[in-house]
Amino acid sequence: VEAAILAYQNALTVDPNNAEIWWKLARIQTYSSSFLITNDEKKARLEEALQSATKAVELAPDNSNAHAVRAFALDWSANRNFYTAEEVQDFLIEAENEALQAQQLDNSNALALAYFAEVLVDQQKWDQAELIIKQALDLDDSLMDVHRVYAYVLETLAQYNLAITEYDKAIAIEPNFT
Repeated sequence: VEAAILAYQNALTVDPNNAEIWWKLARIQTYSSSFLITNDEKKARLEEALQSATKAVELAPDNSNAHAVRAFALDWSANRNFYTAEEVQDFLIEAENEALQAQQLDNSNALALAYFAEVLVDQQKWDQAELIIKQALDLDDSLMDVHRVYAYVLETLAQYNLAITEYDKAIAIEPNFT
């Protein structure tokens, strides 16, 4: 994962205005935060991810994936280990707005729907999250993120065996990821 981050950063030295590289960097930075040990390291990595996602949105304000990944980075930043309860809620509200923007730009973007469902779970809107993630699955069941978030939704709903099945599907799609 660290090598992938470095590769994206190197690509940005060649093409610093490429929004796709910025949002892909932000996605992997967000995921990589879970590999880090201390809360300070995790928070710093998530701040980097949010900066990368914000840059992607600035460069391509009409890019649904850029907004979706920014929602993802905001959602994972909404952590009580790093911020107050009020700040966490602010992150979640902003994440929801980004996810909605991503959907408005492309209502068939399964990645955007998956991240929106994850935000909804974190806002304790479980029924809505389940509906949204099922839409994402209908659109594109080949994405690791869709299966990971579906597993998260199922786990939250105490459907543990189904969640395990979905986590296994996510692992099969991207076995070298988090």
